[in-house]
Amino acid sequence: MPHSIVDPPFDQFLVTAEEVARARPEVDLEMAREVFHEVATMLYNGLALDGLDDHDTAAAVAALCVDLVAEDPGAAVRGRAEATLQSPGDLHDPEAVSAVFTARGSSIAAVITEACPANMGIVPPAPGFNALLASLCESAGALLIMDEVLTGFRVTSSGWYGVDGVAGDLVTFGKVIGGGLPCAAFGGRASIMSRLAPAGPVYQAGTLSGNPLAVAAGLATLRSCTAEVYARVDEAAAAVAKLASAALTAAGVPFWLSEAGNLFSVFLGRTAPVRSFADAKDQSAPAYAAFFHAMLDGGVYLPPSPFEAWFLSAAHDEAALARIADALPAAANAAAAALGA
Repeated sequence: MPHSIVDPPFDQFLVTAEEVARARPEVDLEMAREVFHEVATMLYNGLALDGLDDHDTAAAVAALCVDLVAEDPGAAVRGRAEATLQSPGDLHDPEAVSAVFTARGSSIAAVITEACPANMGIVPPAPGFNALLASLCESAGALLIMDEVLTGFRVTSSGWYGVDGVAGDLVTFGKVIGGGLPCAAFGGRASIMSRLAPAGPVYQAGTLSGNPLAVAAGLATLRSCTAEVYARVDEAAAAVAKLASAALTAAGVPFWLSEAGNLFSVFLGRTAPVRSFADAKDQSAPAYAAFFHAMLDGGVYLPPSPFEAWFLSAAHDEAALARIADALPAAANAAAAALGA
C-alpha cells in the first residue's frame, strides 16, 4: 500500500480529475479534484484494496477511474462487479451452478474453486460436483482453475486429483510444495502454459519465483513423500480424529467431524453436516477457544482458528499420539463447560 493518497497508484485519481476538467469545460477543476480526492480517501482509509499487490492495486484504481468518468458511473461500476459471477446457491450446489452456465455460459472466462474447500474448515465437495464443473467449463469454453494450496501433495501424492480424478485446466499449489519455506507454483495444460514467457507472450514473475532455497526444500520434501509416508499420515490422522470424537462424545459435546483424506475439522456445537460457509459459521467459537486453550495447556498446539483444518504429518509417532490422547479429555470437558453441556 502507498504511504498516502498522493502516492501511486492513488495519484491516478487526481490525474483523472485534471483530464476530465480539460476534456469537459463545464467541469470545474477544483471540484473534480475534490471529488476524486474523496474517492481516493475512502478507498485508502477503508482499506478497500488492502491485500492486493502493487500491480493489482494499480489495475483496480485505473478501472475505477474509467468507470467514474463514464456517462453513468454507477451503472459502469455495477457492470464491472456483475462481470464476476458468484453461484446463487450454496457451495457445491449443482443445480445453481448449472443454472448460471445456462444463463451466462458464453460470457464465463473461468471458474475458480478449491478442489476441496479447506479454508473454512474441511467441506468436501459433493460426489460428482468437480466433474460437473469440468464438464460445464469444457462445454462453455471456460477454464477450470483448481486451488490445491492445502490439498496438493498432502491428501495424496497427486493432491485432490488423486481422490476424485478431476483435473483442472490450471492448478495452484503451495504449503507442502515449499517444504516449510515460502514457495508456490501453478501448472496446467500445455496449451495454456506454453503461453507464458519465455515460450509465449504472457509475462509472469514473482518475488519468490524460483527461489533456490525454497525449491530445494520443496524437492527434498516431495522426494521424501513415499507411499509409506502417505500411509503413515493417513493412519495418524484417522487415529487423532477417532480420539477427538471419542473424547467429545464422552464429555457430551455436540460436534460434527468433517474429513477429506488425511485432513479433517471438528465443528463444535452442531451435529448436522457442514456443506457451506454459513454452516461452518454455525459452530461455537467460544467452545473451540476453550478446547484449544485446554489442549495447549496439555502440550498440544491445535489450529488456533475453528475454521482451520487439522494437519497431521509422518512426524506424529506413537508418543505424539499418546500425548494428544492424554490432553483430549480435559479439553473436551472445557468445551462442554463453554457450551453449558
